[in-house]
Amino acid sequence: MRYEYDGVMRERFNRSVRGFDASAAQPFAAQAQANYAATYAASPTPEMPVSQFRVQGGLTFAGVGGQPRGLYASDPNNIAPRVGFAYSLNSKTVIRGGFGMYYGALGTRLQDAIQIGFSQNTTLVPTLDGGQTFIASIANPFPNGFLQPTGASLGALTNVGNAINFYSPKPLANTLKKFQIGFQRELPKGWLLDVNYQTSRGSDLEVSRAWNPFPTKYLSTSPTRDQATINYLTSNLQNPFLGIPVITGTSRAGALIARNQLMADYPQFTTMSSYTYDGKSYYDGMSAVLSRRFSRGFMATATYTFAKFLEQNSMLNPGDAAPTKVLSTVDFPHRLILSGIFEFPFGRGRQFLSQAPSVVNFLVGGWQMSPVYTYQSGPPITVGDLILTGSNGMQNVALPKSQRNIYRWFDTSQFNNNTSQQLGNHLRVLSPRFNNLRTDAYNYWDVSLIKDMTLHEKTTMQFRFEALNVLNQVCFSPPSTSVGTAFGKVTAQRNVPRHMQFSLRLQF
Repeated sequence: MRYEYDGVMRERFNRSVRGFDASAAQPFAAQAQANYAATYAASPTPEMPVSQFRVQGGLTFAGVGGQPRGLYASDPNNIAPRVGFAYSLNSKTVIRGGFGMYYGALGTRLQDAIQIGFSQNTTLVPTLDGGQTFIASIANPFPNGFLQPTGASLGALTNVGNAINFYSPKPLANTLKKFQIGFQRELPKGWLLDVNYQTSRGSDLEVSRAWNPFPTKYLSTSPTRDQATINYLTSNLQNPFLGIPVITGTSRAGALIARNQLMADYPQFTTMSSYTYDGKSYYDGMSAVLSRRFSRGFMATATYTFAKFLEQNSMLNPGDAAPTKVLSTVDFPHRLILSGIFEFPFGRGRQFLSQAPSVVNFLVGGWQMSPVYTYQSGPPITVGDLILTGSNGMQNVALPKSQRNIYRWFDTSQFNNNTSQQLGNHLRVLSPRFNNLRTDAYNYWDVSLIKDMTLHEKTTMQFRFEALNVLNQVCFSPPSTSVGTAFGKVTAQRNVPRHMQFSLRLQF
């Protein structure tokens, strides 16, 4: 049994954002609501009547206004039991298994303080009249002085009109539950077979969230480009924040604002980002290892894994209630590794030239070769928000290997390839990854050539030559999945070309 506890992070002088208060009052709310009422009268937005237009919510700061100094709350529930067993059926067969819980760091994103309000940039303004006269010079580039950080003094007004980010008040440590069971069997002639089934389930994974998304209920559900909805949602209205002093000079200071920006929950901010801890992962795999113990100058190992890895830690639409469950970017259904060590049968103590003179033995004895072959399925290709036009969905998108090349990795004719007809302001339903649409597989050899030499009773030297990807086989990068001239084409190599290196080691 294991127990883990991560303490909370504190900024020494409380110079950090702590969270977001959704009900915090904004002193300019009444003015903004009055301005919106006038805007609504001129250009109605039925989805957001005047009575529902709210301007509230703002950042909170560590150690200010009754907030704790800690930047987030701790997670005291990380109890990690682990248990295992081994049972010998007979002298050549053993069954083994185990279960364990493991925890990651408490919020892997919580390693730095968020210091919105505690840093400030001063823009260099050399002229106010288009260069006729200059108010700044090299000797005095900031004649009006530097803008000073406001710290936490503005409270909920901090960074109004711009983007904000903040911590989750109660982060969770990533949790992994692993279970494994298998058997090991000794075979004739020094061979050993090891077969295992592994499964793991991850929970409390971090999910990046947009806290100010456009409500999904107003997005288009048309399978094709809905230009009328796009025009309506992106049409510009009179900005109700225009003229409000605290908004002046921010990203919300323009005379016009898009309708969909006004319909967000917190229109006084451009974007709002944080993390929730409702992500999950799912792994199941079967592995087999066949190995031969080193004897008579030879050893070999073959490892094969068949697995599936799903993840649920990203959003299909920013306003969705939960992350979408898809194939992981590190899902590799098949992985095969063949490796071995072969000692050349020359030199003293070997089959040939066992009585060789010292000079001959120095040249031909002590050599061994170690090849490694690796095959691994390519990961699934992540596709964008595309329009499928094929009658069988994604079934016919993947091409047979005989038809696939770097200029046409998948069948682009199954999609709408007109750039002016792509989707926008709609509810996405197309999954980002599919099992039959994958990038190139790894398929290459590495070879090592090693020679051990005895120079003296207590002094040895080892020469090593290594060739990585010795046959210089190419593994292509994923193709472009953006509609355009490069759609479906491969433009880069994913693995390294053949790489050779030498080393000489003296040990005494």
